[in-house]
Amino acid sequence: MLPLERRQEIVNLVNDSQGCSVEELASEFGVSETTIRRDLQELSEQNLIERTRGGAMPTVSRGKDYDNRKIHNLEAKAAIGARAVEEIHQEEIVIFDCGTTTFEIAKQVSTDQSFVPMTPMPLIGRELAQKGFETHVTGGLYRPENYTAVGPWAEKFIQQTNADLFFLGTDGIDTDGLTARNVHQHRLKELMIENAKRTVLVSDHTKFGDNHTFRFAELDAVDLFITDREIPVDIREAFRSAGVDLVENTDSG
Repeated sequence: MLPLERRQEIVNLVNDSQGCSVEELASEFGVSETTIRRDLQELSEQNLIERTRGGAMPTVSRGKDYDNRKIHNLEAKAAIGARAVEEIHQEEIVIFDCGTTTFEIAKQVSTDQSFVPMTPMPLIGRELAQKGFETHVTGGLYRPENYTAVGPWAEKFIQQTNADLFFLGTDGIDTDGLTARNVHQHRLKELMIENAKRTVLVSDHTKFGDNHTFRFAELDAVDLFITDREIPVDIREAFRSAGVDLVENTDSG
């Protein structure tokens, strides 16, 4: 595993576990404690984790979770977004999931397109509204760490929706399915999948092999998966066995 990939995994593990010790991380990644301390120092300087005596904790500032993720693999996410907008057909009702990659799709949308957008993420709503789209934003409890509305009101809105297309984001992808870090996101994603005729998963390669706390879908819930790199063989075969169409290497030009 490359150092950059290891550090991204450290951030995921620290966030999921609500904190890890240097000893635990060294054992998990099979490297020395000295290496882990260097990793934690660099991640701390980037405000991706909070250093503690003997380990690390998640950052606690509001908005940091999303703000930290949005700067990672930005070119790859933009390339995924550019490919994803090709899936939008005229006059469709399109749900945009919350997340940094789905936000890149919104940024890539052309003002020449004609469709009805819906989203639980006000940032995406604002981006599309500025382009002249009449955008529907769910109600619900606003979560400042990822700028998203969740809870019963958001869920009720989605349950009353009959969408043509859903752009789905995820925290983790493995051979068993898709996972999320947050139970509120878990339920909302389930409902958005259920209430859309077609689901397009969009994710960069950093999610491959990640397995988070809440599993919200099996792979056959997805119709198309768009990503920036070649998918690991075992995960690719699992997607193909589930009948999912694949678009790989979107950032290769």
